[in-house]
Amino acid sequence: MSKVGFISLGGTISMEQSAKGRIPKLGASSLLQTLPQLSDIEVITYETPMMPGASLDLKLINNIAQLINSALEEVDAIVLAQGTDTIEETAFLLSLLTRSDKPIVVTGAMRGADAVSSDGPANLMNAFLIASTKGVCDLGVVVALNEEIHSPYFVTKTHTSSLGAFESYDVGPIGFISEGVVNITSLPRLPRFPNSSSIERAFPAVGLIKASLGEDARVLEAAAELGYEGLVIEATGAGHLSEKWVKPLADLAQKMPVVLATRVPKGKVHTRTYGFSGSEMDLLSRDLLPSGYLCALKARLLLIVLLAQNKKREEIKRMFYQVY
Repeated sequence: MSKVGFISLGGTISMEQSAKGRIPKLGASSLLQTLPQLSDIEVITYETPMMPGASLDLKLINNIAQLINSALEEVDAIVLAQGTDTIEETAFLLSLLTRSDKPIVVTGAMRGADAVSSDGPANLMNAFLIASTKGVCDLGVVVALNEEIHSPYFVTKTHTSSLGAFESYDVGPIGFISEGVVNITSLPRLPRFPNSSSIERAFPAVGLIKASLGEDARVLEAAAELGYEGLVIEATGAGHLSEKWVKPLADLAQKMPVVLATRVPKGKVHTRTYGFSGSEMDLLSRDLLPSGYLCALKARLLLIVLLAQNKKREEIKRMFYQVY
């Protein structure tokens, strides 16, 4: 019999209607009562604080990661239910902070627990199915919603309300649930990221700035004074910025790691195509670091973890150049 740990952090999957609108109400034990009997699975619940996905923070997710690391010494897998607003970030962060290849299946819902055609019970049932399937014992962290299984490296939320809100640009899902069977169809080859065993200090502040047409560089000039220890720049195209941004970013890159990501949802940041002022070649020559296929949200989390490990500049550079 499989032994699966279950954690609920709240989110829409746990929400019911109140006079003020939907709020988190159902903890892990209550959510289990919405499912048919789980045959051949022994479920161990861990009660934790519940809140909307937008209110989760790095410290809490690190605490959850440590809970998972401890729990995986006695269970075969973990199912984690949470709000979908930040699921792409928390799943990726958990992949950095957990030490086991045992399945850690992150799920949620787009409709509340008391809504007509709520998707929570089906998503939760599928998450337990994945967690208890013997053939997927080395998956590590995955995101499972709408009968699809996604890598935390690529998955992103693409719609505010659709049941099919989650996609993995460029690669697609790594698997599906069909007729009650877990089918793993492809596993992306991912970089070897650090794990939590070497985290040495509190998570530092890393800013995320998105480029837009005509935006000037004032916000860049204030970044160091605001106490940021790193920056991620969500650039246009393949990693391009206004020439007005070049000198401020070059100056910042001498004080802190500055990562160059793209606001474009598909494709990677380039490294050797364009050579104009503000192009990716120009910016990388000034010590900015490319995010590869990592979106800006996840590049920020990776940089935060590396800084919290007290990694030196060359180690951080090497890590970001291997995410291709």
